[in-house]
Amino acid sequence: MSTPGKRFWQRAGMVLMTLLMLGGGSFTAGAADDSQQLAEALKYYYDANYDKALPLFRQIAERNETMDLMFWVGTSAANLGQNELAMEKFKAMLAQNPNLNRVRLELADVYIKANQFDLAKKELETVRATNPPPAVIQNIDRRLAMIQRAGEKLSMNLVFTQGYQWDDNASSGPDTKQLDVTGGTLTLSSTQTELESSNWLTKLGGSLRYDLGAPQAWIWATGVNLFSSVNMDYSEFNFRLMDLTTGPWWVGKTDIVKLPVGYTDTNYGSDPLSKIVHIDPSIEHFFSKTVSVQAAYTYAEEDYNEGKVAGSDNKLNQVTIGPNFYLGDRKHVISATYRYEDRDADLDRNSYKADILTCSYFTKFPTNTELFVFYRWFKRKYEDNPPLYADNREDKRNTVSATVSQRFMKYYFASLGYTYMDNRSNAGLYSFDKNMITFNVGVNF
Repeated sequence: MSTPGKRFWQRAGMVLMTLLMLGGGSFTAGAADDSQQLAEALKYYYDANYDKALPLFRQIAERNETMDLMFWVGTSAANLGQNELAMEKFKAMLAQNPNLNRVRLELADVYIKANQFDLAKKELETVRATNPPPAVIQNIDRRLAMIQRAGEKLSMNLVFTQGYQWDDNASSGPDTKQLDVTGGTLTLSSTQTELESSNWLTKLGGSLRYDLGAPQAWIWATGVNLFSSVNMDYSEFNFRLMDLTTGPWWVGKTDIVKLPVGYTDTNYGSDPLSKIVHIDPSIEHFFSKTVSVQAAYTYAEEDYNEGKVAGSDNKLNQVTIGPNFYLGDRKHVISATYRYEDRDADLDRNSYKADILTCSYFTKFPTNTELFVFYRWFKRKYEDNPPLYADNREDKRNTVSATVSQRFMKYYFASLGYTYMDNRSNAGLYSFDKNMITFNVGVNF
């Protein structure tokens, strides 16, 4: 059911319930006032405005505390991070009726938030022993696995993929050999214009995380990523990248703070291309289970190998901010960002400032099938004109991509992706479009 439809029926049920409570004598003195206040509280509750709903629920509960009110107070408190109050209400409900599995699961979630993993595990196993529906068992098993991971000081992850990519413009060149430039015409070689080709793609990534203290506190995270693209027709388009990143994370109740530093080494063709040192601090603040805002900053210094792309040594400053929406128990994730980028290179023609907008959607189906859709737009304004052109260069690019992934046999996966890129520049040499189709198979431990 869609969100608007769901909210309609929730509101309808809310009104009916308050009328029944009023008519059935659940409230005696001040019944009309209580029902009106309850309706207002439930409106805030179903709109996820728990900070406004909780005080109203508590006021009503002081006059007449029912099981429903205990549940609403408990869930509102849990969503606001008031774990002690949430535990108090859920335990009171279970003392009256130990068979309330929904309440027991809510209590387990609060225990997990409070890092009381043994108590959470006990509640989850109690519900599992009642033989609940398969969907509930899956949720319990997922929480138990999360508790097990949280109790481990050291965790590791390894991903390997091998893929094939078809690219109708491997050179990212224009679709014509003759270009009008200042003072005449430029004739391009066959490898400078639009060029269809294919690549073998290899990726190897690993992460190592060590818990420095209590779970959900300081963590030291290290990641290594290797990427290789080998062109099947033109070795001058081969590309290789190696990146090592390490640094502390802070994982709190409402914030995740990361402070990594890294080193990147790149090769193009058969020769070294550049070396990059970078720092990438970020913070994600959760307003609720479903809404967060993430902000990130990157500072990088890139040194090119002597003789490669003269004047391209640069310093990069990058600021990114945007919201994330985690819906349907994180089965649907919607993200959007704005990024400002300032690259200061040795030569002004390689320096630019850019505005970048992105949005993405991720979903996971019950069949272990995942869909990721991504869109990015940017505008770069360079500080000088490129050779053979009189005006400062300005590029605008649109990129759209979609990837479908399928997991199987626990550790293995395959994915099929499509990307379209369109780059328009006032300097014709840099205008191009391209289509790419990529197929990958991989393993994830």
